[in-house]
Amino acid sequence: MSKYTAGIDIGGTVVKCGVTDEHGALLWVRECDTAGVPEQTISQAADLVREAAQTFEISSVGAACAGSVDPSAGIVLSSDNLRWYQVPLAALLHERLQLPVRVENDAQAALLGEMRYGACQGMENVVYITLGTGIGGALLMNGQPYRGMHHCGAEIGHMITHAGGAPCSCGMRGCFEVYASASALVRHARKAIPVTDGSLTARDVVNAARAGQGVAWQAFEAYLEDLCAGLISLMSLFYPEAIVLGGGLSNAGSFLLDGIFACLRREKAYLNYYTSIDILLATHGNSSGVIGAAALFQ
Repeated sequence: MSKYTAGIDIGGTVVKCGVTDEHGALLWVRECDTAGVPEQTISQAADLVREAAQTFEISSVGAACAGSVDPSAGIVLSSDNLRWYQVPLAALLHERLQLPVRVENDAQAALLGEMRYGACQGMENVVYITLGTGIGGALLMNGQPYRGMHHCGAEIGHMITHAGGAPCSCGMRGCFEVYASASALVRHARKAIPVTDGSLTARDVVNAARAGQGVAWQAFEAYLEDLCAGLISLMSLFYPEAIVLGGGLSNAGSFLLDGIFACLRREKAYLNYYTSIDILLATHGNSSGVIGAAALFQ
């Protein structure tokens, strides 16, 4: 029987588990809401792997998690959106599953998945952004992942795009993810689309904007302005071959990309300096993290 790798992607909203073969093909995927407390969330992830093991012979487990991660120690150093600090993720998963486990930052894992099997194969300088509950970031510089000191670099979501702006979970104000994450899009829309049960999602806003609903479109345009402010900053800092967009909002596809380019083309700096930089959607969308986590063993 062939052996397969399980990939786990732990985000601020959901825990996703997938199974890939040796070629990175995603054969099975399930998800559940994130419990929040580390031990409960890790048990959820282990349960998903056990469910997969009823169908596939799982030989190893790669786990990606939002926040600063030390892959060599298998530890989540800090994840503000999850409120995890110094969590020994690899050891806790191994304890539950008795399988080899490797861990990685979620955006770095997604970048690995896209480098191996997706949008940025063959590239050497890439900025990868996950547009989810928060904003994750990963950098490929001269063909090598950039991690920074103590594996805490490339926290793109916490660069300041709005000085003195709204507070962020990290303790600063005006962070990129406060204005350009999927959560930010929902906040933009709630100002114009009243809901009483808190059920409005980024997908709802995108679908309403796509359908031509005026208030939703205005919220989406305001969101794009904030997103593009960060994109131009990243272009000026790194001048990459491409910026690759993943995470849940990347599922908006060409509607998102068309909106981004329309917004960027109103900016002289973009037209003067940055039109040669590709902006791409992750080939595997919101599954890039799962595929990349599994690729830690491939």
